[in-house]
Amino acid sequence: MPQLEVYCTVKNCDYWGKNNHCLAEKILIVNDAQAAAWPDSVDAPDGAKLESSEADTCMETACKTFRPRYSHAGPVQDQRNTDAHLAQKFPHQ
Repeated sequence: MPQLEVYCTVKNCDYWGKNNHCLAEKILIVNDAQAAAWPDSVDAPDGAKLESSEADTCMETACKTFRPRYSHAGPVQDQRNTDAHLAQKFPHQ
Protein backbone atom coordinates (compact mmCIF):
# COMPACT_ATOMS: atom_id res chain seq x y z
CA MET A 1 0.00 0.00 0.00
CA PRO A 2 1.43 3.44 -0.87
CA GLN A 3 2.47 5.82 1.86
CA LEU A 4 0.03 8.67 1.96
CA GLU A 5 0.34 12.15 3.38
CA VAL A 6 -2.84 13.24 5.08
CA TYR A 7 -3.34 16.84 6.11
CA CYS A 8 -5.81 17.89 8.76
CA THR A 9 -6.47 21.36 10.16
CA VAL A 10 -8.31 20.14 13.28
CA LYS A 11 -5.60 21.01 15.77
CA ASN A 12 -7.43 19.68 18.82
CA CYS A 13 -7.34 16.14 17.41
CA ASP A 14 -5.00 13.72 19.16
CA TYR A 15 -3.49 12.82 15.78
CA TRP A 16 -2.82 16.38 14.62
CA GLY A 17 0.85 17.14 14.07
CA LYS A 18 3.07 20.02 13.09
CA ASN A 19 2.35 21.56 9.70
CA ASN A 20 -1.15 20.03 9.81
CA HIS A 21 0.09 16.46 9.28
CA CYS A 22 -2.29 13.73 10.42
CA LEU A 23 -0.22 11.26 12.44
CA ALA A 24 -2.78 8.46 12.64
CA GLU A 25 -1.54 5.13 11.30
CA LYS A 26 -4.98 4.32 9.88
CA ILE A 27 -7.92 6.59 9.10
CA LEU A 28 -11.62 5.83 8.67
CA ILE A 29 -13.67 8.24 6.59
CA VAL A 30 -17.43 7.69 6.40
CA ASN A 31 -20.47 9.54 5.15
CA ASP A 32 -22.33 11.81 7.57
CA ALA A 33 -25.22 9.37 8.09
CA GLN A 34 -22.81 6.65 9.20
CA ALA A 35 -20.86 9.08 11.38
CA ALA A 36 -24.06 10.07 13.17
CA ALA A 37 -25.32 6.49 13.56
CA TRP A 38 -22.14 4.72 14.65
CA PRO A 39 -20.60 5.16 18.12
CA ASP A 40 -17.19 6.80 18.52
CA SER A 41 -15.68 3.36 19.14
CA VAL A 42 -16.12 2.50 15.42
CA ASP A 43 -12.79 3.44 13.85
CA ALA A 44 -10.18 2.43 11.27
CA PRO A 45 -9.46 -1.08 12.62
CA ASP A 46 -13.10 -1.91 11.80
CA GLY A 47 -12.89 -0.48 8.28
CA ALA A 48 -12.65 -3.69 6.26
CA LYS A 49 -15.80 -5.15 7.75
CA LEU A 50 -18.03 -2.06 7.52
CA GLU A 51 -20.69 -1.49 4.88
CA SER A 52 -19.61 0.82 2.06
CA SER A 53 -21.63 3.93 1.33
CA GLU A 54 -21.78 6.91 -1.00
CA ALA A 55 -21.48 10.67 -0.67
CA ASP A 56 -22.13 13.33 -3.29
CA THR A 57 -19.73 15.95 -1.94
CA CYS A 58 -16.85 16.24 0.52
CA MET A 59 -19.26 18.11 2.79
CA GLU A 60 -21.09 14.81 3.34
CA THR A 61 -18.06 12.99 4.77
CA ALA A 62 -16.50 12.77 8.21
CA CYS A 63 -13.28 11.49 9.76
CA LYS A 64 -14.19 8.84 12.34
CA THR A 65 -10.57 8.66 13.49
CA PHE A 66 -10.84 12.09 15.15
CA ARG A 67 -10.26 11.94 18.88
CA PRO A 68 -10.04 15.03 21.11
CA ARG A 69 -6.47 15.75 22.21
CA TYR A 70 -5.63 14.27 25.61
CA SER A 71 -8.89 12.29 25.65
CA HIS A 72 -7.00 9.13 26.68
CA ALA A 73 -9.28 7.13 24.39
CA GLY A 74 -6.23 5.27 23.11
CA PRO A 75 -2.49 5.80 22.65
CA VAL A 76 -1.83 9.53 22.68
CA GLN A 77 0.39 10.43 19.77
CA ASP A 78 2.00 13.63 21.04
CA GLN A 79 5.35 11.84 21.18
CA ARG A 80 5.12 11.57 17.39
CA ASN A 81 4.68 15.33 17.02
CA THR A 82 8.44 15.88 16.87
CA ASP A 83 10.63 17.16 14.08
CA ALA A 84 12.54 13.84 14.00
CA HIS A 85 9.38 11.77 13.60
CA LEU A 86 7.97 14.08 10.92
CA ALA A 87 11.29 14.02 9.02
CA GLN A 88 11.19 10.22 9.05
CA LYS A 89 7.53 10.02 7.99
CA PHE A 90 7.76 12.84 5.43
CA PRO A 91 11.41 12.81 4.26
CA HIS A 92 10.98 15.20 1.36
CA GLN A 93 10.02 18.17 3.55
